[in-house]
Amino acid sequence: MRNTLSILFKISVTMLSGYGLYLTLFTGGMFLENFSYFTTQANFWTWFTYTIFTFQLIFNKPLGKRATYFKQLWMVMLILTSVIYSFVLIPYLSINQIDYPIASIKDLIIHYAVPASVVIDYILFDKKGQFEKSAIVKNTIFPLGYLSYIFIFIWLGGRFTLGGTVHLFPYFFLDYQVLGVIPVIALCLSIVGFILYISWLMYTLDYIFGQKLDHRFR
Repeated sequence: MRNTLSILFKISVTMLSGYGLYLTLFTGGMFLENFSYFTTQANFWTWFTYTIFTFQLIFNKPLGKRATYFKQLWMVMLILTSVIYSFVLIPYLSINQIDYPIASIKDLIIHYAVPASVVIDYILFDKKGQFEKSAIVKNTIFPLGYLSYIFIFIWLGGRFTLGGTVHLFPYFFLDYQVLGVIPVIALCLSIVGFILYISWLMYTLDYIFGQKLDHRFR
């Protein structure tokens, strides 16, 4: 019964992230431009990995260490997108009076509903105490890879449109031409620090929950 509920919940996560991707990629703007936002890529990989997880469970194949790593990785990345959207991007859009639909269905799904569903899936169905300490540092690889992707995208001529204005970077805090190199580096290091903190916090909580559950069932 528990396995069936886990499969059904993972299907719902897959459908939710898939719908968010559809709204992001196919309802306006250039496909590659829309795909080049960090949130879009985090949601895409969540959809991709949860699709694999679902089929693994359907065919009674256990989720191993690799699956555990990627599950916690996307939790961290999705939490990051939710926090930055809420406390950085929304204030920036509001202060600068940029014409952007902040509370759109698309943004509510990709910034809040998908992150929440992934966390709930972990709470309800994952065996606790499985996160590895090495994942804390390894979690920085994906955002650093994303930065490399963005610079290549820009070098190849890619641009981003926000509020009817064309921008060089997808996020204002990456635009070193406006903010300066040192402030951008400082902001990026702050984001890396936040990723390390959230990763450490998740590892610690998972370890504590695992210890308590192991003690309870001895």
